[in-house]
Amino acid sequence: MVDVSKKRADTDVLIDKVGRESAIAEDESKIANDEEIKTNKASNEAEELKARADIALKEALPALQRAKDAVDCLAKPHITEMKSLGSPPAGVLLTAQIVMILLGEKVSLNDAPDKLWKKA
Repeated sequence: MVDVSKKRADTDVLIDKVGRESAIAEDESKIANDEEIKTNKASNEAEELKARADIALKEALPALQRAKDAVDCLAKPHITEMKSLGSPPAGVLLTAQIVMILLGEKVSLNDAPDKLWKKA
């Protein structure tokens, strides 16, 4: 009978240990599930952002190609003629300003036209 009591006590200890470990496993499983939900949400948001970016890129590529084609038609004499203008038309000045901005020059939209033209 002593052997049965000892086995029962050992079994109770083991059941208690398994119960605690099960509770820990459940807590960790809940945390993992919460993280999975957050990760899936972030993944879905990233997919939506990618889809919007792909659409914007698809819309922008034709404009980029048109701009490239427009620049390809320029020749050195065109640039020389533009440089020789003392006081260029507003369209030429605006174009020069935009090109300088694209090239990374420190130009603002508020610069005086004569100052801007000298920089160009």
